[in-house]
Amino acid sequence: MSDSNPHKESAYPSSPLSDMSSTSPRYQPPLGYGSSYDPYTSHQALNTMSAAGNRPKEAYQQPKYTYTTGVSAYRRPWWMLGFERKTTVGLFIFFGGAILGFSLSRTPMLSFSRLLQLTTPGEGFWYEQAPFKANVIIHIWTSLPASFFSVFLFLPFTWNRWPKFHGIFGYILSLLLVISLVCGGILGRRGQGGDLNMQSAVYILASASGYSIVMGCLAAKRGAIDAHREYMLRAWFYNGAFVTTRVTALLAAQVITSVNGYYSLWKCAEVGYVLKSTDALVRAFPECGTALARQEPTWVHVGVHSSWNEGRLGRGSATRASFGMALWVAMILHFVGIELYVSVEASSANDMTYGSQELDQEYGDPRGKSNSIVDNPGELDYSPQRPWWMLGFEKRSSFGLFVFFGGAMMGYSLAKSPTMSFKELLKTFFPGEGYWFEQTFWKINLMIHIFTSIRKHSVPKFSTTLTRRHYPPAASLFSVFCFLPITWKRWPRLHGILGYTVSLLLAISCICAAIAGRRGQGGDLNTQSAFYILASGAGGAVVLGCAAARRGEFDAHREWMIRAWFYNGALVTTKITALLSAQVITAINTYYSIWMCSEIGYVLKSADALAQAFPQCAVSQALSNPDSVYVAVHASWKEGQLGQGSAIRASYGMALWVAMILHEVGIELYLRLTLSEAKELRELSAQRGIALEQTELQTFRKLTR
Repeated sequence: MSDSNPHKESAYPSSPLSDMSSTSPRYQPPLGYGSSYDPYTSHQALNTMSAAGNRPKEAYQQPKYTYTTGVSAYRRPWWMLGFERKTTVGLFIFFGGAILGFSLSRTPMLSFSRLLQLTTPGEGFWYEQAPFKANVIIHIWTSLPASFFSVFLFLPFTWNRWPKFHGIFGYILSLLLVISLVCGGILGRRGQGGDLNMQSAVYILASASGYSIVMGCLAAKRGAIDAHREYMLRAWFYNGAFVTTRVTALLAAQVITSVNGYYSLWKCAEVGYVLKSTDALVRAFPECGTALARQEPTWVHVGVHSSWNEGRLGRGSATRASFGMALWVAMILHFVGIELYVSVEASSANDMTYGSQELDQEYGDPRGKSNSIVDNPGELDYSPQRPWWMLGFEKRSSFGLFVFFGGAMMGYSLAKSPTMSFKELLKTFFPGEGYWFEQTFWKINLMIHIFTSIRKHSVPKFSTTLTRRHYPPAASLFSVFCFLPITWKRWPRLHGILGYTVSLLLAISCICAAIAGRRGQGGDLNTQSAFYILASGAGGAVVLGCAAARRGEFDAHREWMIRAWFYNGALVTTKITALLSAQVITAINTYYSIWMCSEIGYVLKSADALAQAFPQCAVSQALSNPDSVYVAVHASWKEGQLGQGSAIRASYGMALWVAMILHEVGIELYLRLTLSEAKELRELSAQRGIALEQTELQTFRKLTR
């Protein structure tokens, strides 16, 4: 076979890097490279370059290949499947194997009778009724085949060798997944109790997966293979969250069994479906024996103890109490995990093109533009045409976002300033929460949480009424001014001291808030886990941001601090979302939340009113230990303080998770849109690092003279 023609010098000389394999569609090779390596063709042996002669040094010469009939012996075995790196193979085996194993283990569910036996106790009550029976059958028959065969489509050699088959089969599986998601979303109304937390998680996961599938198919139709690959990775990785959910829910069920203090909300009809006996139902739950419960068993709700050691009903309750939390946690892990993977892949592709871009700029590429900052970054260009530059902002959009979110944080901080008085603080609580926060341990944690957000001199000591003077929460309030670019450009020392102080206050506040989350809004597993993850995310981001500042990495410091305070701001969004959701579930009029008799008595302020409204709170066990008896309270904003507190409690966990998702996704999108600012800070870090090294070198020379 004849050798390829020698490379001719072009206007923009190319880098002597070899092409990437076609398994990285994001990578765009520069002009003048040789043909890409294909592990399935005959062996390509690289010969010595032809003599350069009198060519200019910058002219790159195309290597010559001799084609043999042997198979490459020095290539890694995973190249036979089209993979480029060993890590990619490991990830494919781990996640692909998990999907294959889960799909095969669920194949008995293709039989409806076996499905009723294998599903969580209590779920079958709804699956036997229309329209849920048809939806669950369609969901199983579409999701299992789609999940199983989708694994093979992620083998790079399938679309490398058989692109038409890959395309047709991919469209079929995508259609099956979309149908499965629609049916799964309908089932979410009754799945695992069908509370607002569970519903919202199912709807968000189904929407995210469906959107990614549609966008991936559209990208493939346009020929945008890189975007198609990213969207399809997202879609199937989101869909795989249910595998993580099952594992997490089973582990959490064992944990809450050991804790022995959790309950879940059940309808009398669901309990009777599991117990299979009316006598056993009435004996265990007397409220299910009333006339209303016998006439409409789906209207009356009871609290069922969550314990893996108490038969099928206890196991079902333990799973129900933990499943919503497990689904949200799995969603967070999968959302963050796939974005990290996509970002790492994008960074690798960008690193491969960096060499060619450097050569293009070196040889005078008119397309290359320098983004380096000025020699003295402390000097601002005060342009009269751009007033936001007076504060250090480079773009009007950044200034607008600062005004919106900074104004919201300042307004929220000022609105919370009266909570320095504990009596005023109790008035701001939602009904029922004060029962726990008046107790010593929870009161101390709560007040430390408040104290770390105010000025130090305004806190004389712990007392019931602290002071008549109210100060705005300084940690949140002053953090807004730290995000003005002019503060660190003009007064870097003040910015650093104030930043470290505010960061320390936020870290302490996060710890105490996480402890108080054990009893906040009923203290169910869903709300607890949301508080713990939010506090961990904000606190971890603060620590990493301070560490980055200590190392002089200003770009990383900026990103972590923006994340930390944006996560912290999720509580503002949570309050608004919970209030709106409370109005929605009031209109629907079918939602309940679970309360202790002691919490209800704290709200009603009367033992007679408590016994009249909830007779189960008047039995001997409830009178001796009111914290051990749980009852269901109707969630309605129209039914006084107790109904309002129940409406907030029923929606608060969902609101907190939704706010966390919105803030996490929002801040990552913002950071992607402001890469130019990060690049300038990175260059500033490099310049200061060089200047520091030069200063240290000069000092060392003076000392050694």
